[in-house]
Formats: sequence, structure tokens, C-alpha cells
Amino acid sequence: MRLLVGLLVLGALSACGVRETVVVPSDPWVLHGTFEGTAQATASQPAEPLRLVTAATYTDEQTYALSGTLTLRGEQYSVSGKGTAGKNQIFKLQTTPLPSSPTWRLEFSKGGVVMGEVYGDRSNTTGAHGGLLYWKDQSKGTLAFVMTRLTPEP
Repeated sequence: MRLLVGLLVLGALSACGVRETVVVPSDPWVLHGTFEGTAQATASQPAEPLRLVTAATYTDEQTYALSGTLTLRGEQYSVSGKGTAGKNQIFKLQTTPLPSSPTWRLEFSKGGVVMGEVYGDRSNTTGAHGGLLYWKDQSKGTLAFVMTRLTPEP
């Protein structure tokens, strides 16, 4: 009986898994800093320059707040949103960063009017951030993008 109880407890503990810690804002997985890259609707269309400047602020173990600006097609937009922890990850302030893969989501606006959303994450292999930009006005298309950090990691 003792062996059975011990095995059940061990199984329950191993199912919990280890949670990786992601430091906000200093971890390179966090969308914090100045990024530039290109965006395009399809591979056959020309790439357009994209610039994103964001500040990340710790909220809790599952999210961090994002704010900043997006420059695309000669226009500058305000952005706000949040980063969300990936499976088996937690966000922390002032702890040692460990590898992880959280995602982020931004809403961009102009003059207080929401123009669209940007979703993305950081590549495990290249370290670049990438994702999709959706315009609220669907006639402007959806853009896939890749961008790299211009500012040093915090």
C-alpha cells in the first residue's frame, strides 16, 4: 500500500513539470526595445519596411504589458497590448532568465482609433521576432513580418 501511495504522489509531482522563468523586461524573449524589419502580404508582393518600438512592463506571472509605436507605410501608430507566457512558463522581475517561447499581442491605433492587431513571438533559431499584422480594414491586407532588435537587450 505504501508503495502505491508513493507512486501516486511521485506521478502527480512529475505531471506538474518544471516552469521556466522569463525575466521582464530583460529576457530576449520579451518584446522590449526597438525593432526593424519587413512585412509583406504574399511572397510575390514587395516587402515593406516596418519599425516597432516597445516598452514591456511586468504585470503578473502570466502576462506583461506592452506600449509603444509602430511605423508602417509611412504612418506612425500607437501600440498597446500584452505578452503572454507559454506553456510551463512564468514571468518574473529580476530573476535569472531561462530559455522559453512566450508570445505577444499588440493593438495599434491612430488618433485613439484601433487600426488593427499584431501577433508574434521570437524565433528559437534566429532570435528574430516575427508574426502577423492584421488590419481592421481588411482591404489593407494581412502582413507577415520578421524584425530584429536594434537596441541592445536590456
